[in-house]
Amino acid sequence: MASNPTIIDGYIPGQPCHYTGSDPNAQYNTELDDIKNAVKAMRADSRCNGWVGILGASAGATLAIAATLDTTPSGGTGAPWPHWFQSGHDDRPQCAVMLSAIYDFADCTPPEGQTETDHVFIHAVHNLTRTLNFNTWGTLQINPVNLVPGAVAHGWRPIYMFNSFGDHPTAYHQLNTMVCLLQSEGLTLNSDYRYLTIPGEQHATEYWNAWDHQTPNTIGEDAIAFFKAQAGLP
Repeated sequence: MASNPTIIDGYIPGQPCHYTGSDPNAQYNTELDDIKNAVKAMRADSRCNGWVGILGASAGATLAIAATLDTTPSGGTGAPWPHWFQSGHDDRPQCAVMLSAIYDFADCTPPEGQTETDHVFIHAVHNLTRTLNFNTWGTLQINPVNLVPGAVAHGWRPIYMFNSFGDHPTAYHQLNTMVCLLQSEGLTLNSDYRYLTIPGEQHATEYWNAWDHQTPNTIGEDAIAFFKAQAGLP
């Protein structure tokens, strides 16, 4: 615990995350601030050339897409870090890969072949947002789909999204919802975003070494190849 009792430490020791209190999004914001601070720390490292890409799985994928899309300024003089997007400076990673992310907290459409609300998904979103008030989930600033227009306006960062047909608790349709939104925003498949759904019911890192059913590659090899292409590496 930091010396100030209203601030909690982040993943990086000694670095305060987000003010605690009555904000139901405090936990998610704290985790997201950790990701943002890690991106900035990597860029400041003498071993980095300034290019940073991020990859996340499951809840980590939801945080990865949020950090890549978030153009909302935070921090500032005398305010808590991560001092994100201050004075027009774009701190976002150059690109991101998501394995089974949640893209719309409010989309509780049952998984394929089911008719009842997926209570495991409800629990997952509650765990992220720390609020059981379903009516607020769609309006949360940190809901990834709400961050897309700002990311488009400030310059899109390429993303690659993966899932499986039986993915759970991040149901298959979550990726479809995001793809439809990106299309409506005028973004271009392959150059601005890529996506791949594989057969089966594996979730997140469970399919990292699985065949992508399109090339001789695994999902992991596809992800690495995407990063290399975005960074201009052979």
